[in-house]
Amino acid sequence: MTSRAAARQGANRRSTGRAGLSEPGQSLSSCEASTSTLSASEPLTSKRVLLACAILAVLCIAAYAPVANLGFLQWDDSDYTYANPHVAQGLTWPNAAWAFTSLEKSNWHPLTWLSLMLDVSLHGLAPGQLHVTNVGEIFRARGRLDEAAANYADALRGNPGIAEAYLGLARISMARRNPREAERQFQEALVINPDLAQAQEGLRAAQATIAR
Repeated sequence: MTSRAAARQGANRRSTGRAGLSEPGQSLSSCEASTSTLSASEPLTSKRVLLACAILAVLCIAAYAPVANLGFLQWDDSDYTYANPHVAQGLTWPNAAWAFTSLEKSNWHPLTWLSLMLDVSLHGLAPGQLHVTNVGEIFRARGRLDEAAANYADALRGNPGIAEAYLGLARISMARRNPREAERQFQEALVINPDLAQAQEGLRAAQATIAR
């Protein structure tokens, strides 16, 4: 009887051991199933994120597009643009030096002054053009070409006479390796403003690219 009981206990131990060994495999299968479920849900989540980003981009563009038709604010725009002799002259070496040493408006913000001076050098003191540049150029500088192009296009729908908007579109076309479209857009800018040096230079570059 004792030997039979011992045999039964040994069989029970072996059976329990086999059952225990099967548990890690079951856990691994469960992990694999969970991982595959997460992987399947990732594309759906990515699409939702992209859709949300696209909606936000459209809303931002729709909100800022009207700035092309706005004038200067009667708050402090005059101090930062047309009534400021350094900014009104555009970007020059003396004005750049002033930007780094000035505490005007109780602030030390040389990059703000330099940005405004560059806008004036590129587009003059027309308020709508400065507004469009600020929005579109920010998108373009960050490589967000679709949003920049949409901003310029919206500005032109509101006011077809903005040479700088055509200039921005032309630069985007060049970045997209489409010199023929850029040539047309540079020409549109020059029809509106024949003295726009950036459009003249861009047109020559586009035509040189086409000729290669």
